[in-house]
Amino acid sequence: MEEMGDTLKLEGVMSKGYGIIPKLVMMDKDLSIEAKAIYSYIASYAGNGVSAFPSIKKICYDLQINEKRFSRHKKVLLEKGYIEVTQERKGGGMFASNVYTIKQFVTPTTQNRGTDKEEPTTQNGSTVNGSTDKRSTDNGGTNNNSSINNSITNNSSNNLQQQPAEKKRPNFITAWEQNGFGTISPMKIEQLDHWVSDFGGKEEIIVKAIELADDNGKRSYNYVEAILKNWENKGVKELSDIDALEKQRQQELAAKKSKPTNQYNKQPIRKETLTEWHGKPAVTEKPMDAAAQAELQARLDKIRAL
Repeated sequence: MEEMGDTLKLEGVMSKGYGIIPKLVMMDKDLSIEAKAIYSYIASYAGNGVSAFPSIKKICYDLQINEKRFSRHKKVLLEKGYIEVTQERKGGGMFASNVYTIKQFVTPTTQNRGTDKEEPTTQNGSTVNGSTDKRSTDNGGTNNNSSINNSITNNSSNNLQQQPAEKKRPNFITAWEQNGFGTISPMKIEQLDHWVSDFGGKEEIIVKAIELADDNGKRSYNYVEAILKNWENKGVKELSDIDALEKQRQQELAAKKSKPTNQYNKQPIRKETLTEWHGKPAVTEKPMDAAAQAELQARLDKIRAL
């Protein structure tokens, strides 16, 4: 009699699979919240052998970020050596999918140190095959550690090691500290990094706002944010847009200064039209004599008799 195999069925939030996320990654102050979210998303698929790895489009949809933002924060994970991405090709050299390797022993790439690119070590890694054209599927909530178009080796290590890495500091951090704002906090870095994303990755716009705040003697994040909000509302996309706004402001100020006003800086004095007799000598009336009065009375009597 053939024996039936046991099946492990997960319920609730575990029903679609799960992964292991090292605490060390979550404690890394050099990683933004977006980078940690991307790492967690990839790790959640490392133990799921029944799903094809979702495309970048799906990752961005689930995490509610755009592809530029995804690429920028994924790049930090690559430079820090937390993940490795290689490409698999079909016969004939055609691109098939990305393979994401979650590194257990972390070696930062030398690209982050300004030398030739060197791939991180590959020992004891968890590898996830990243299909570019397949959506996630499930098999009744079963996690059986088999794979569909995936190559997964989930070999967790309790001795996750990380070698120190130099953090490539964005220009706005240098501008912040060099313009007298003081040492920038991780929260301010995250807030300004969001502004970089809002301006399409144009970090020079954020640097310009910091410099302008310094010129005005207002060295605070709130003032910098007010400048950025104003530019965003006016549709600024490039540094040239900021220059155009400043030129327009200077022209408006010049026009305002050239507008004629009285010496007390009040409204212009009202002008009035004078009558024809203004300025002429007053006429003195003389009383009528008896003959003139009699003549006037006779005319009135004649008019009344008509």
